[in-house]
Amino acid sequence: MREFAEESKSISFRFERRKQNYLCHHWKWIRCFVWAVVFLLGPHQIYSQVGESKSGEAAAISEHLKSSTNSEEHDNHNGLPDDAHLLAGTTPLDDVSSHSCTCHSSSKTSKITSSCRNTHQHNVSEHCGARIFYLIGIHNQRTLEDALHLFRSIRDPRNTILIHFDTKFGLNAYRNSSLHKEINACPCGSHVEVASIYDCAWGTWTMNLPTLWSLEKAVKDYAGKWDVFINLSGDTLPVYTQDRIAELFAGPLANTNFVTSSVCETGLRPTPITAFPKGWHKRSHYSHKPPNNLEYVDDHGVTHHNVSVEVYFGSQWMSLTPHWCEFLTRQLERPDSLPSRFRDWLIETQKLMADETFFPSMMMHFFPDSLPNITGDYFLDRDDVDMYAIRYERMDEHVPSSSGWFPTDQRYEVPESTGISKPHAWGPYYLGVYDLNNIRESGALFARKVASAIDLNMYKVLPVDDPIQIPPIEWPKEVKVSPVPNWEKILAMYKRKAESKQTKELSKAEDTPKEEEKKEEESSSSDDADHANGAEQRELV
Repeated sequence: MREFAEESKSISFRFERRKQNYLCHHWKWIRCFVWAVVFLLGPHQIYSQVGESKSGEAAAISEHLKSSTNSEEHDNHNGLPDDAHLLAGTTPLDDVSSHSCTCHSSSKTSKITSSCRNTHQHNVSEHCGARIFYLIGIHNQRTLEDALHLFRSIRDPRNTILIHFDTKFGLNAYRNSSLHKEINACPCGSHVEVASIYDCAWGTWTMNLPTLWSLEKAVKDYAGKWDVFINLSGDTLPVYTQDRIAELFAGPLANTNFVTSSVCETGLRPTPITAFPKGWHKRSHYSHKPPNNLEYVDDHGVTHHNVSVEVYFGSQWMSLTPHWCEFLTRQLERPDSLPSRFRDWLIETQKLMADETFFPSMMMHFFPDSLPNITGDYFLDRDDVDMYAIRYERMDEHVPSSSGWFPTDQRYEVPESTGISKPHAWGPYYLGVYDLNNIRESGALFARKVASAIDLNMYKVLPVDDPIQIPPIEWPKEVKVSPVPNWEKILAMYKRKAESKQTKELSKAEDTPKEEEKKEEESSSSDDADHANGAEQRELV
């Protein structure tokens, strides 16, 4: 029986709205003027890398990009060695002696032995649960600070954690961070590696480089030690504990690839560009110079000409099986394979959002059966799991969706006092406790983006062991809150009023003797006048 059956009616209604296509033809004006600006500007820099050690696919991309663009190498201004790598446990004890942290073990986790991570046996998940290879992406100070909460939630003896810092941000801030101290003091049995290799430019192919690098590393350096690959941004938070996530990927979610998020128009399966209305920015952008004349060589040495690849949209944040990761890594080692040719097409045509199209398109071309089966209301087609998204996020709510769905919930704004940048108009938007009910109903295993500067309460609630432990808190009809009291300003105002009152009282006190003297003089003059008048009257008598 599905959990939360009493909520199924509201959930179905939510997705009925998403399926309302009859409004689409009213929105030809949309064509996403926001995206049009981006398209006109174009990418300023396609590729830039710090480091000499590039292997396989990364090296081929580097050479291709250097020859097809005029981008310059990114200078290493942080003073760190090129291609810097750090391992947990390499920090001197003096640096972490003042850092307090604790490894909490559940009854299940305490039974996990080192054999769970190091064995190559295929049935390891039966007694260990799924072993997860995590890639965490960090690109600025905020995601570095928020990644501390993420790390605390995913460190586990079963897991391998690879953290990549964008070279624009570098490793200097990390060396002095609480995350660095936490990793070295309390890895809690997980194997942790930190690196800063790629400079990623938003919207361009370079966004894929850390993911492809980590896939190759997982396949070659950690073969047989993991059961699912999951990449996350530093501001992501697991909805559930590692025990529950390990059980799900060892059970109902095993051998399944997830390459979408909650904002995908077709739920847990990628969305073909033809599913968007004509003129919609995603469809029009990828319809220009389409990939319909590719030439590649298959694994048997046969050359194929004028091959078309249907483009699908999904997400750059994914959960992938070892089989798919091994296949893709092997294909990208050959520059004449179809994935390599498709990659080259994305680069040469300067397609934006390539991080949302490369993996879903290749997945649908080669491994469509490895994607989840879904029901008519976009839920996972299983009776033992209620899920319509692997990861919950809010995006593209500045306009109605391509299917005519109108967003109605409010969103968290960024206070000026935080000093952090505001989201783009299209998102992703920050999440808080008012989003908990939607997160719970989605069945998602992860939520993005969560920031301590926006709502620290999220870390007090998540992760949980069971969906019923998530409070069903949702957005009220409308929320308006008062400004944060500025008592320094208020007290200063009261002080000024008090000083002004005191000044007036002192001034009044100084004027009082003068007024009394004046009154005495006036009184004396009046008495003299009365005396004179009396004398005159007596003389007359």
